[in-house]
Amino acid sequence: MAIGEICSREVVVSGRDTTATEAAKLMREHHVGSIVIADERNGKRVPAGIVTDRDIVVAVLALGLNPDAIQVGDVMNRELLVVRENAGVAETIELMRAKGVRRVPVTDAGGTLVGIVAADDVRRSKPDPESYALAFARLSERFAASLTAPGKSVAVEDTPAGIRSAKGAGLRVLAVTNSYGAGELAAADWIVESLESVGFEG
Repeated sequence: MAIGEICSREVVVSGRDTTATEAAKLMREHHVGSIVIADERNGKRVPAGIVTDRDIVVAVLALGLNPDAIQVGDVMNRELLVVRENAGVAETIELMRAKGVRRVPVTDAGGTLVGIVAADDVRRSKPDPESYALAFARLSERFAASLTAPGKSVAVEDTPAGIRSAKGAGLRVLAVTNSYGAGELAAADWIVESLESVGFEG
């Protein structure tokens, strides 16, 4: 699944010369916690930074500065993580975790702003096989002697969507009836009520 499928296409945007007061009003008006600061290049909006409500509180108000005199270009986070809309969800999650960010602007192939994705968006997105395929590839690099093929590996899941995701990546699935009944988890290879009843050999 591509991040462009789950990102919000309604992005609150401003230029660098927007004041902190104006930015706060934009956030209140649109019920968001951040705005993307973009530069106009050949008629296209290119992400240059991002400002959150916390940035305004910490970098402006807490220092006793006049929010009407401070521009967002002065307080925005310039170390901006941007992803292309065709980037995978798993890849984006990994980047967000590595950088410690909760919001990421999304661009098209030409670098034009087309959306924004938040941590909550990726958490709500349905699992996809790519996530399991990436996890298996990473584990295979570390445990090459043990992990030889997805079909010889087992994923533990407790939802029908998770089972579909793991199966799509070629893994076998052990389902646990935490949230769903056995009938709804029937696509799994094995179904148990608790992991305490599971034994591993080898």
